[in-house]
Parts: sequence; structure tokens; C-alpha cells
Amino acid sequence: MGRKHYTEDFKRETVRLVKVSDRPIPEIAAGRGVGQATLNR
Repeated sequence: MGRKHYTEDFKRETVRLVKVSDRPIPEIAAGRGVGQATLNR
């Protein structure tokens, strides 16, 4: 299985959620279908 490729819009929205949301990163990661380590980069 290869690496997942995300659209620029998906990336921007995910970063926005991490910055402005009060939700913890693991919860955002699970909701977006990405690994927590991906968001911690």
C-alpha cells in the first residue's frame, strides 16, 4: 500500500481545525481519517 495523498484544500482545512478548534489533536485526526503523528508534524 502506498502513501496517502491529500488535496491542498483537505490539508488547509485540517490545519485550520487544529489551530482554531478546542478539540484535541487525536480527536481531529480520527475525524479526518489521518494519523495523529501526521498532524503533529
